[in-house]
Amino acid sequence: MRDGKSGLTLGRIVLLTLLMALATQVVLMCIGYRYAGSVSRAMSEQTESLQAEQFQRNTLNELSDMNSLMLLLQTSDYSNLFRNLMKLRPEEYVAREKELLNEKLDSLRISPELFQSIYFIGSNQNQLSYRKTVGGEFKEMPDLNIDALSYAKIYDFFISNYNQISRYGKGEYLSKYRETSGLLSEENRASIEAMIDDLDDQPVMVRGNKNILVLFVLNKDLFRRVMPDGIGDARFSVVNAKDQLLWSTSDEASFRSAVVQAQGTDKEGADGNRHTVLPLPTFDLRIVYTSEKTDDFLKQSDLLRRLVLVSGLTLAAVSIFTYAYLKQIFRPFRTVSSRLKNKLVNANNEMVLLPIPEAIVRNRFRRISMRTQFMIMFSAALMLPAVVNGLLFSRTINSEVSSWISQSADKLGKWSVTSIGNQIRYAKNVTNQIGSSRQFQNYLIDNQVNRAVSEDQVDLKLFPGLNDISYFVLLDDSGKSMYSSIFSNNIDNFKTDFRLLENRDDAYWLTQYRDVFNHLSVAVVKRLDIQFQNRAAYLLVVPKDTLFRLVETDQIRVAFVITDSNGERVNAYRTMTEASKSGLTYRYSDRLAGTSWKIELEFMFNDALVKSQAFQQQYALSIMLVFVIAAGAAIAMAYVLTRPIQRLRETMHAAEGDGIPRQLDQEQRGELAGIVTSYNRMIAQLELTTAQNRRITEENAQNKIRQNELMSLKTQAELHMLQAQINPHFLYNTLEMINMQSMRNGNREVSSTVNALADLLRYSIAKGADTAPLDRELNHAANYLKIQQARFGSFDYSFEIEAEARPYPVLRFILQPILENSIKHGFEGWEEGGRIVIRAERLEAGLELTVSDNGIGMSEKDRARLETEWASGLSEWSLEDRGIGLKNVYLRLKLYYKEGMSMAIESGPMQGTTVRIRLPWTEGEEA
Repeated sequence: MRDGKSGLTLGRIVLLTLLMALATQVVLMCIGYRYAGSVSRAMSEQTESLQAEQFQRNTLNELSDMNSLMLLLQTSDYSNLFRNLMKLRPEEYVAREKELLNEKLDSLRISPELFQSIYFIGSNQNQLSYRKTVGGEFKEMPDLNIDALSYAKIYDFFISNYNQISRYGKGEYLSKYRETSGLLSEENRASIEAMIDDLDDQPVMVRGNKNILVLFVLNKDLFRRVMPDGIGDARFSVVNAKDQLLWSTSDEASFRSAVVQAQGTDKEGADGNRHTVLPLPTFDLRIVYTSEKTDDFLKQSDLLRRLVLVSGLTLAAVSIFTYAYLKQIFRPFRTVSSRLKNKLVNANNEMVLLPIPEAIVRNRFRRISMRTQFMIMFSAALMLPAVVNGLLFSRTINSEVSSWISQSADKLGKWSVTSIGNQIRYAKNVTNQIGSSRQFQNYLIDNQVNRAVSEDQVDLKLFPGLNDISYFVLLDDSGKSMYSSIFSNNIDNFKTDFRLLENRDDAYWLTQYRDVFNHLSVAVVKRLDIQFQNRAAYLLVVPKDTLFRLVETDQIRVAFVITDSNGERVNAYRTMTEASKSGLTYRYSDRLAGTSWKIELEFMFNDALVKSQAFQQQYALSIMLVFVIAAGAAIAMAYVLTRPIQRLRETMHAAEGDGIPRQLDQEQRGELAGIVTSYNRMIAQLELTTAQNRRITEENAQNKIRQNELMSLKTQAELHMLQAQINPHFLYNTLEMINMQSMRNGNREVSSTVNALADLLRYSIAKGADTAPLDRELNHAANYLKIQQARFGSFDYSFEIEAEARPYPVLRFILQPILENSIKHGFEGWEEGGRIVIRAERLEAGLELTVSDNGIGMSEKDRARLETEWASGLSEWSLEDRGIGLKNVYLRLKLYYKEGMSMAIESGPMQGTTVRIRLPWTEGEEA
């Protein structure tokens, strides 16, 4: 049962449960969101800081590599060769020296990713100038010299940027260029302008002295190769001391302008971005790492959308569970309420008080109390979603955090691989450079020939790049050590397996090398262009362990291991096992460019681990708090919701004790209030029924007296009928005699009439049951019509009878009065043209008899009056009204069939009359 207000209590309970569950979800989401946001921000800041420091370190290595090469080219090995290229010397000598210089430059294996070209510019017109394209030609520039540059006012411009990396456009060079100087020849101008075209927008470093000017034209992407590919939108820039933007990952004009203006550390620029400035003091440069201004964390991640989706699904499940459980709780009470309501009155509006079957109470009501059921429902609806969503939220958030940390580890891994690769390349380049240095070779020869010169360690700072070297050894082709930078009195300790020495021009790496301290290490070997005692010489360099160190912080630690192509360890920093035990770890592995080595890194995110532990503790505390709140809410709500039932129970117990029914004051509406409403309605109906029963009892007594009178009238009527009966044998014999005489005289019409009268009389006075087969009743009607037709001759008749209807019994003498009424009133004054049709049709629920005529009919008023007389019932019937007519037929049918019959008249003036009777199948009839 659900009326307009019956669902309020159920709806309010569901709504209240959803609101409490929603509050729980919001608390859990806020905790998770706060944790995820803090991890995201911390990871972003720490990753950005490490990226900036990695870029700084990689750039320093790159610049150091570049600086070592520049210093080497300024040594006497190269400067003397260049000075020998005088125009005044024989051409054969110049050609030979030029070829030697070119070979020495090629032997340095200068990377085109580092330098684009190098200008060697002599002091005057008597000294040749050259341009060496890295990896390409060595071109003579006869009309380019320092004097010409001075006349053109370009030399001072170069000197103003001495030992600094600068970058100028062609327009800036031309703004300083004095091409109209009378001291410049056309050839000088052409050479200078060609050089300006070559230097246009290129990073340039000026070195040399008053006798020689060396211009190093750097690669535009010099700084790009210190950073890995695929690191997202990290934005780096390099600015020199004159605030020139030498290089940037962005081409945006506004961004480049903001970078140039950035000073200090972690400064927010005018564009809202944060610029982290890191110095490169040795080279008077600064690195600017720009963190772009991002939207709120909610807009950066779809985490909130996923949490809301999970929460929505949970709330839907809570709603369905609560509604279904409440329906189960309320169902027995609604069943009882429905039973109470439906059993109050029947179809006749009579009071019916039937007991509620005990089976309903046993089956519908659970053994546990309603209050306990409410407590279970509230506890389950709040605690279970809190636990389940706590797990789902935790899993979703941890998955998202893990994804962020994995992305950070991937970025840092790429930076680390690039950094280690640059350091490996740097060590190899240093070995190539110092191995090609004639000064260094002479130093080795001097120390090898006269070992007693000094037993002290060699000052590694004498040569560029050797400050990152642990020690170096000079070996012959048999692996015998001839000189070592340390322990020079025990050079036999540095003997090396000759099979490790290869006849290669460039430097190469040795793995699985045991150093002098018996530590597993790596070494770089370079074959020198000198010989000792007619034996090839090799330089073996062992780098310091610090060469392979990576940038890290207290929050993000790193461990790594490098393995060669055979899977053997090359180098390691902090064991992976120790790293795994120290915190939240993520691994990254890759190949090191330019080698067959593989590096595997493990990052330890200690800060993320601490935040994760705090997050789990807060979640556990929140869920415990939800348990407490749910228990309190369950107890309170159960008390409020079961109070109406408790009051009803107390009222019923009171009524059971004193026998006086009492109504309840209804304080609320809803599912539980339904049974209270039904109870009050039952009490009100009982009071009304008690008054009605008194009146009905009196009326029943009067009806009983009247019924007895009717039975007396019926008996008297039957006696009158018996008195009217004449000796049947006398009547039958007399009619038979008349029939025989009519037949002798040939009067068959009279004979037929007499036979019909005899059958009619026989049917009328026959004793026995009140019913007869329909076929006999129809035969009686036919005899009556035959006699009346012979009498009046003003009508015809016909029968339309279904064969299935003929055997079924009907009350006797129900057709003749109707036919008499049609003949007497319907055809009154007619000479001919009357028509009567009798139909019988079997229906699903009984039998339908129809008598239709085409007579004068009756008015609506007469028809209504006749039906009113029928409705007056037996109470208005007396012996004076027993005449054979429609009312007689209706009353007899009503007495016999009671409510199972119906009789209706369809008529209108000059439209004929149809009497329709429907009779039920009586007991014992065929189906």
